[in-house]
Amino acid sequence: MCISNLCRRVLTLASAVFVVAAGLLFAQERAAQERRREQWQKVDDIFAAMASTRAVLTLKKFGVSNARALIGGFEQWQATGNPVETGKK
Repeated sequence: MCISNLCRRVLTLASAVFVVAAGLLFAQERAAQERRREQWQKVDDIFAAMASTRAVLTLKKFGVSNARALIGGFEQWQATGNPVETGKK
C-alpha cells in the first residue's frame, strides 16, 4: 500500500471519529439543555403557585370570601371538566 493511500485512509478514519465525537457532544449538550429547561419549569411552577396564593390572599384581604387558588392551574381546571365562561354568549 502506498503512503498516500495510507494517509488518505487515516484522514478518513480520523474524520469519521471526529464526526461521531461531535455528534456525541451535541447529544450531551442537548440533554443538559433539556435538564436545565425542566429545572426552570419547576421553578416557574413554584413562582406561579406563589403568585396564585398571593392573589387569593389579597382578594380575601379586600373582602372576597370565596376566592380559591387553582391547584394545577387553569389547564387542570379545564381538563377535569369544570365550567369555563368565555364572556361570549
